[in-house]
Amino acid sequence: MAGVTSSTYLDFLKTGKYSDFTIICKDVEFKVHKVVLCGSSSMLDTACKGGFKEATSGKIEFPEDDPEVMARVVLFMYTGDYDADKAPSTILPSGYSIVAGTPETKTESSAAEKPKSRRIKASTEATPAQSKSGVGQTIDKRSFEVLTINALVYKCADMLGIQNLMMLAAERFLADCPVAYTDERFAPPLRTMFESTRSDDEHLRLPVTTLCVKSHSLLPALVAAVVQEHEYNVWRIYVPILLGGLNGKTEDQIKRETLEDVAFLQARYCPCCYIPVTFLLNNDNKVTGYCKGTGCQGRVTLGS
Repeated sequence: MAGVTSSTYLDFLKTGKYSDFTIICKDVEFKVHKVVLCGSSSMLDTACKGGFKEATSGKIEFPEDDPEVMARVVLFMYTGDYDADKAPSTILPSGYSIVAGTPETKTESSAAEKPKSRRIKASTEATPAQSKSGVGQTIDKRSFEVLTINALVYKCADMLGIQNLMMLAAERFLADCPVAYTDERFAPPLRTMFESTRSDDEHLRLPVTTLCVKSHSLLPALVAAVVQEHEYNVWRIYVPILLGGLNGKTEDQIKRETLEDVAFLQARYCPCCYIPVTFLLNNDNKVTGYCKGTGCQGRVTLGS
């Protein structure tokens, strides 16, 4: 009998043979193997141990995640790679409709031939200067969908504690940013990236935010609006500094005014339920109001 190889585990994944664990993503089930999962994901390794319900039930559910994204993550744990351009149809249910077609029109790369990441390509008319900045390059619609997929793969990898997949997804997203950020169609994948990362994320969110702020003059209005929505403080502080137009204000003054603006906005929301509340300034210099949120149902007091 031949020794066990990576292709053997991939065959087991495709057939479900010897599966001892199930990942359920919405209505899709992935019949997987703990020996592979627990060596790749710190979160799944913990879930399969001791007193967690997943350890006894032999399954874990992710009702909010996209099955196509999870399929790519699962495939990565078995092969060390994933294809953002097409979902792995061979491990999705027969007839399952996928973003870039159907299992009948898309085929899975073999274990011997690793999937290649789709890269945004520049038009032949772009000058060297244009290519460097991303201006003047031709980008098709599918390339922006791929950016979104890479952001969602990063989110899932972060949740599962798969560090090498996080780095790969971030690398692929960042590789296409210099070409994509000057196109207004970059706004949806950029929003997905912000919504998929923690505020202190250093591997994807920080470098993308840095690129957008430094290149703010090249951003389409839709893209700039997304950055300002999710990184208001960074935009408010550093764009004026980059423009050199501080209007006589120091950097510390701008930071203080920004914090005051943020505090003003936060004072309009219940700190418990995060729903809009009408507050009034009392004589004791306290802002008070009544929260009707189901989780609060009471008076809310904030310092002015």
